[in-house]
Amino acid sequence: MGRQKTPEDVALKYGVKTRVDEKTNARLRELLAKSRHRNMAELLRHILMERPIAIYSVDQSVGAVIEELSRLRKQIDKIGININQVVRDYNSTTSRTTRYNLAMDLTELQTEITNHLKQLEPHIQVLTRIWLRE
Repeated sequence: MGRQKTPEDVALKYGVKTRVDEKTNARLRELLAKSRHRNMAELLRHILMERPIAIYSVDQSVGAVIEELSRLRKQIDKIGININQVVRDYNSTTSRTTRYNLAMDLTELQTEITNHLKQLEPHIQVLTRIWLRE
């Protein structure tokens, strides 16, 4: 089955051609690059129909911070899995010696989590400064 026919009242039936100078062309290309429009024709249709044009920008300074946060999140996830395994083993044993050793393991994992959380603080401060700019 093919594409549905566009209703007559919204169909784009008429072509419009125009020429612009170099400066206008550069502005339009820049606007196109910052928008989510697929091509110049789509952008110009939105401009002519007075529809709002959303402009998206990417702050390159955030990239390294996000990568570091992602790395720390993965490490914290792995530590969380280890904690779950230790707690499961702790709850399934009755041996006092084994429970003591598992409790010591939990203490080490808690220290690791604390260290990772301390590493997060400066990155969160950077993001806070960027996102809360006036």
